[in-house]
Amino acid sequence: FNCDFEGGNLGTTRMIGESEYELHVRADTENPRYRLWFHFCVRNNKPKQKVVFHVVNFSKSKSLYRDGMSPTVRSQSDPAWKRIHPKHVFYYKCVLKKNQPVMTFVHVFDRPDEAYYFCYSYPFSYSHQQRLLSDLERRRLPFVTRELLCRSVQNRRCDVLMIGDQTRYKHRGVTNKRKVILLTCRVHPGETPSSHTLRGFIDWLTSDDPHAVALRLHVTFVIVPMLNPDGCFHGNYRTDSLGTDLNRAWENPTEFEPTLLAVRSLAKTYAEDSTVELDFYIDCHAHTTSKASFLFVNPPEESDSAEAWERVAALPRLVDLNCEGSALGFSLAACKFCSDPSKSGSARHALRDLLLKRGASKAMCYTLEMSFYSPPNAQKTWTATTSNEASYEAFGRAMGDSFADYYGLRS
Repeated sequence: FNCDFEGGNLGTTRMIGESEYELHVRADTENPRYRLWFHFCVRNNKPKQKVVFHVVNFSKSKSLYRDGMSPTVRSQSDPAWKRIHPKHVFYYKCVLKKNQPVMTFVHVFDRPDEAYYFCYSYPFSYSHQQRLLSDLERRRLPFVTRELLCRSVQNRRCDVLMIGDQTRYKHRGVTNKRKVILLTCRVHPGETPSSHTLRGFIDWLTSDDPHAVALRLHVTFVIVPMLNPDGCFHGNYRTDSLGTDLNRAWENPTEFEPTLLAVRSLAKTYAEDSTVELDFYIDCHAHTTSKASFLFVNPPEESDSAEAWERVAALPRLVDLNCEGSALGFSLAACKFCSDPSKSGSARHALRDLLLKRGASKAMCYTLEMSFYSPPNAQKTWTATTSNEASYEAFGRAMGDSFADYYGLRS
């Protein structure tokens, strides 16, 4: 067993029988409270060896493993990640572990002398993100700018992308303010579906799709793809390298949360720019227990105004329409229109308060929660690609279509 690679996570292993092992997840660095993400490598298997793995120390009892989700696996010769069939995955409370949740899965190793990798879900590493940004930069697209927003505590890059026509446009002879949408992602390292979704959105937005072209002319997207590069590098589930849950530190970040300080400064700059109208702020996450993707929506300031409620509900409704009839698993009914005081330190709440103070009162703030796993409906059978990278990326494209619909750019 080995987890000595970027994004790797495995605590201890114990052989409890022939071809049977008990595994402990390593807690997040400097924070024993969070134990969920795992990503490890196995070698030295025999041909056709069937091995049983028990993951025994998850810090959360609720899990989509109860609903058909399964870990992912790849090998050296087959680098494509695939889900293990759910008939080989069992999630239950174990009497021998004081009724703690245990996830057991069985795998048959088909090739000897080869490394196999197992993961909680489809991984998306810091280095992979950097490669994608470098590839995009090398295309030298005139409407894309990549800049260093700041450095993390451990000196890793936190990038910002600006995608769109940077010039003001004219409509009926009047110079209008430039529309801006701010997106952030991966404040929680283990929530990898959010990065796959954002990749799909960026790929669509930088494509020759006529609706993407029209949207770039109408709106500038400011995107911070990875808010917690240190946590992603270390294979944490929720915290940074210092053990801080950054999504509870947005109200008063310190020098030890440099990415939050930089994004707050960025939002403040756009809020105070008289040539800009900041329409949306969306923080992208993934949800470990919801079978549907959904949005947390900040209620409007004018809570008694039907028009204000229609305005904040427009984007969730459009996303729901663009995902209707597909396997993308978004649910308008699951969206939550609320101001939960317990989440006052989250980006959605803290940036809303900052924008209100800086005069950007019309900016709408959301948290996108991508489901780790949306079970297939009754008409669809399970496949090894259910809720995989391709489906997350397709959701990103649907989100692009939803923005185009919001601005009236699609017939």
